Amino acid sequence: MEQRENPRFPVHVEVRYTVLGDAPQTCTGYACDVSERGLRLVTETDLQPGVFLRIELDDSTLFAEVKYCAPWMDIHVAGVYVEEVLLGVSELSKLVMATMSQVTKVTPAARAVNPRS
Repeated sequence: MEQRENPRFPVHVEVRYTVLGDAPQTCTGYACDVSERGLRLVTETDLQPGVFLRIELDDSTLFAEVKYCAPWMDIHVAGVYVEEVLLGVSELSKLVMATMSQVTKVTPAARAVNPRS
């Protein structure tokens, strides 16, 4: 029996993400299993726990920390904790906002872009 605090919602959305740090690296992957506090990121890159990511999907940007990353077949599956969300106005952004807004911070800049939030 799963004992997660928040339910997961199955999605499969291509994202572009940047590993933040001294030598930023931009890659692509897929966001899966979104919850109020995070998501599962499927990628070809082995991400180290503790690194921070800027994840771009559609017209939204998420800032997140890698909590774990495990190899699976010829890919890697990472669990990331979302620290901050900057939302646009697309339908996908509205879905992300509905899923994550109760726990994560939505910045004033994002509200200016999407005043209905």
